[in-house]
Amino acid sequence: MRKGKFGFAAAAVVAVGVLAAPAARAQLSGMLQGAMGGGQSSPATSGLGNMSMGSAMGSGLNLPTLGAAPPTNLAGILQYCIQNNYLGGGVSASSASSIQQSLLRKYTGSSSAPEANSGFASGSSGILDTGNGNTMSLGGSGLKAQLTQKICDQVLQHAQSML
Repeated sequence: MRKGKFGFAAAAVVAVGVLAAPAARAQLSGMLQGAMGGGQSSPATSGLGNMSMGSAMGSGLNLPTLGAAPPTNLAGILQYCIQNNYLGGGVSASSASSIQQSLLRKYTGSSSAPEANSGFASGSSGILDTGNGNTMSLGGSGLKAQLTQKICDQVLQHAQSML
């Protein structure tokens, strides 16, 4: 097998890529933790440190468990997601709004004046209650916006299952 100057260059690129991978993972970890609440360690963010870009953006993304979130907070998050166009998958705003209103009626007895509820108010400002006093701030741009869209889709599915 003959190794010319291109073979050496390709081997050098592969070697640099292998050596740079840990640094890239560390940088991505810092970005994800910063995007998910300023590096706070919480059940929602602690598992993000070892994620690779592929798993972060692929279907293997470990999003927060929504079971601990109060229904009123989830309704507020839906409000936030609708207003900021974070819902994907062809879901219309009117469909999501209908689910949000049903969730409020079921868990508060009324869908009027939800802003008076602190869980709804924090949710509608983009603060997801992940349980045990931990929260996650949604929104932003770039990677954080993509994660927020995934979380909004997950919140919508969870809200539907609660009805």
